[in-house]
Amino acid sequence: MQAATAKRNMTEAERRRYAFRVYEHAGDDMAEARAKAKQQAAANRRAKVNLMVGVFAVFLLSMGYMLLNTQVTVIGYEINQQMAANNELANDNTRLVLEIEQATSPEKVAGFAVEHFNMVTATDESVIYYDAAAAGNTAGNIRTGMAVDQAALGFGTLEVIDEGGSESLIESIGTFLQQLTSGSGVQLGMSD
Repeated sequence: MQAATAKRNMTEAERRRYAFRVYEHAGDDMAEARAKAKQQAAANRRAKVNLMVGVFAVFLLSMGYMLLNTQVTVIGYEINQQMAANNELANDNTRLVLEIEQATSPEKVAGFAVEHFNMVTATDESVIYYDAAAAGNTAGNIRTGMAVDQAALGFGTLEVIDEGGSESLIESIGTFLQQLTSGSGVQLGMSD
């Protein structure tokens, strides 16, 4: 406090001399102050660079997160589209199986045969039971349309009695329909 009071009581010349002495002794302090200022400026620049790098890193991370979210959304949308297409195909498949079952029902086949081939429904009187072994024909010949007994193939239907046959009714119908469509010589009775 005395130094502050003494400084106020100084004359103008004393003040100048005192300031000059301060500057004389301050040369060493000024170099230190300049070095400290340079260090502080360098530290400030590093802090600014670190801050900018940090902000840029946060920006890149947020952009990566947004890109990842976008890709997840797009993939989810594609999955939903594929699931919808799969469901539509399953529905179409079910509908087509139902149409096939309806088209191959015995009623439809009989209606088609009556309408397009002028066939008539078999009655008990129109069925002729033919023993292939007794006539010298094998069941395979009759199934393939190679029966030789023309009298038995008149206007009735032909039932082959084959005790050793393992062919099911559906297979027999399938073979019959194949022969019918291929025109391999199956002889059918026609109505007038």
